[in-house]
Amino acid sequence: TCPAPPAPGRKPTTANRHTKNKQTQNNARRPCSVITPRLRSLIQKRAAIGNLIRQQYGGDSIEIRKVLADYKQLKLFQLSILWRAGVAKGSFFKEVDLGEFHETKLRTLLNTETPGSAMDYPCVMFDLRHQRNLEGWIEQPAKSKHDGQRNYKFILGGYVLLFTVSKQQPRISAREFCLKPSGEMMILIEDEAKILRPWIRALRRARRI
Repeated sequence: TCPAPPAPGRKPTTANRHTKNKQTQNNARRPCSVITPRLRSLIQKRAAIGNLIRQQYGGDSIEIRKVLADYKQLKLFQLSILWRAGVAKGSFFKEVDLGEFHETKLRTLLNTETPGSAMDYPCVMFDLRHQRNLEGWIEQPAKSKHDGQRNYKFILGGYVLLFTVSKQQPRISAREFCLKPSGEMMILIEDEAKILRPWIRALRRARRI
């Protein structure tokens, strides 16, 4: 257990002081076994962050930034990107297959200008503008699957937008970092070189750079 603080107003004797010093040294050698619910929650959140980033990019984020935004405007903007990609024709959007249920639900939310809840198609955003100006970079949307839930990744405007599309409760990483009705949102600052590196290797193989 963690050592208790000394009682106020009492001055330890020399003998007691030696005893307490020895106890303090022993306690310092072993970790505190008390983990509060808040500490456990923080540990779980941090683990979820690491898992999410490793699954997508195989690295760690540089920074996590808390921002405030207009929930309705930003959420409708995010939903519009997902819906437009789902109904678009052509090979560029071939990976985005939402299905009739999600297409209809998204269309209804957009037509009625209803952003829905934070758990409706939560979007985790990564900022790629750490050292380079990447606002003009657009990449073909990609599909992945984690824990039985579909994810769609978009790169545009200097950001990665990672959507979860599922009828089930989103994963903890999506729940914690998506936009909330309060306007609060956690954005991960990512090293853009990790994403650019595969493209550079491909261009070199093609002898274009």
